Amino acid sequence: MSPSIEVGPILAKRLNAQWSFDCSPGRELGKGSVADVYLGTNHYTQERIAIKKQRLRWSSGSKGSMLRHEYGVYQELGRGEGIPTVYDYCRERYRYRGERRYRCYLVMEQLGPSLYKTMQHRLGRPRLASSGLFFSLEEVVSIGEQLISALQLIHNRNFIHRDVQPKNIVYDRSRERVLLIDYAVAEKYRNPTTHGHLPWQAARMVGSPIFASLNSHRGHTVSQRDDMESLGYVLVYLVRGQLPWQHLSAKAKDLIAVKKSTITIEGLCGGGQEAVVLYRARWPTPAVQNLLPLPAVSMLVHLLSLKGRHGEPAQLDIRPTDH
Repeated sequence: MSPSIEVGPILAKRLNAQWSFDCSPGRELGKGSVADVYLGTNHYTQERIAIKKQRLRWSSGSKGSMLRHEYGVYQELGRGEGIPTVYDYCRERYRYRGERRYRCYLVMEQLGPSLYKTMQHRLGRPRLASSGLFFSLEEVVSIGEQLISALQLIHNRNFIHRDVQPKNIVYDRSRERVLLIDYAVAEKYRNPTTHGHLPWQAARMVGSPIFASLNSHRGHTVSQRDDMESLGYVLVYLVRGQLPWQHLSAKAKDLIAVKKSTITIEGLCGGGQEAVVLYRARWPTPAVQNLLPLPAVSMLVHLLSLKGRHGEPAQLDIRPTDH
C-alpha cells in the first residue's frame, strides 16, 4: 500500500516501507503554523498514527527543518506523562531549479482534539448547568494538574516549551489524559551538566501573543516561569471562555502586554475573593508571593480555589526558578 505522495529514494525506504498516509487536499486532521497533520497507518501493526508534513520546503543551505528540531527535542525528552509518543522522522530529497531541497515528515501517535477545538465546540452550546462555566471545575483541576506535571518533567529535562496554548494541548484518544504537543520552538534554558541558566539575551517573541508571558512580550530570554505563566492564562481561558485581552488583535502585541501587566488577580480570574484568601493563607509572606509573576499566581489561586470547593486545597509545589 503506497502513500498518496510522490516519494524519493530516502523517503521510500523510511516512510513507504512502514507507514502510509493520504495527504490529498482536504484530508488534514489539523493545521499548525509550519506543518499539516494527516492520518496514517502502520503496515505491520495496523495501528492508526499521525504524520506531520512540514509545509515549508527547505534547502540544504538553510538552517534546517523545524520538524527535525522537534524530533530531536522529543528524543531528548524521552517517554513521560504528558508527552506524546513519536516514532520516526523522515525526509524526502528532491531538486528544485537545480537546488537540493527536502520535504520533512514526523510520525507520531494519533491523538484526540485540542483544547482549542473542544472550546470552539462548547462555545456553541449552553454553558454547563447553571455554573456559567465552559469546562467543569473537575475538568479544569484535572487538566491543570496534568499539565503542571508535564511541564515539571520537561523543565527537569532542561527544556522549556515556549508555546503553551490551547492549540498545543490535546486529549489522547481515550479522552482521559491531556498531552502537550508541538515542540518546534522548544529550547534548552540551562546547561544539562551544571544546571546553570544560559546567559540572558534579547529574543523575539514566539507562540501566541494571547497566551505568551510578559517576558516574551518584552523580548527577554524566557525560562520555566514563563511556561507556567502561559499555563495560567490557559486555565483561566478554559473556565471563562476568553481572556480579558482576547478581543484585541493578535497583532496588537503591545496593547496585550499592557493589559497583562496591569490586570489584577480578580480581573483575570473574574473576581473571587475566596481565591485570593486561599492563596494568601497557603503562602502568606510577600517574599514567597513575589517569586511568581501575577498570571502564574492567578493560576495557582484558581487551582486552589477550585480544589477548595471539593475538598482540601491542592498541595502543589510548582514555584519555578526566576531568571
